[in-house]
Amino acid sequence: MDSETNIANKRIEIKIFVSSTFLDMQSERDVLKKIVQKYLDERYIEQGISVNFIDLRWGWNHREEEKSELNVLKVCMGEIKDSLPFFLSFLGMRYGWVPEESLVRKACSFMTDDDYNMLCGESGISVTEMEILYGAFS
Repeated sequence: MDSETNIANKRIEIKIFVSSTFLDMQSERDVLKKIVQKYLDERYIEQGISVNFIDLRWGWNHREEEKSELNVLKVCMGEIKDSLPFFLSFLGMRYGWVPEESLVRKACSFMTDDDYNMLCGESGISVTEMEILYGAFS
């Protein structure tokens, strides 16, 4: 096989993390899912490129949030890490959920000291702010 054939047979997955507070930007996130995703799928399927928007609000059970706050943070930060350098943030009128510092320490244990200090240099920041700091600036 030549190198062009090898490239053509490989699938490339691009993950783009979508950040916003849970209740803001529902319409904008729906446009991503229903219109932009469809367009990208049609446009890049022949090149073997798959573009996926990672939005934890799609399919998320809000009622279960309290029981799994640590899991929410771990999954969130892990998905951002797996999506880097692709990150998209929608900002609206809400600041978002501010987790306890102990949860942040546990959820971000995989981060380097520099990343953790950037995210957690001050206590009392929202998950949305953490997402932006980590996704856009790490």
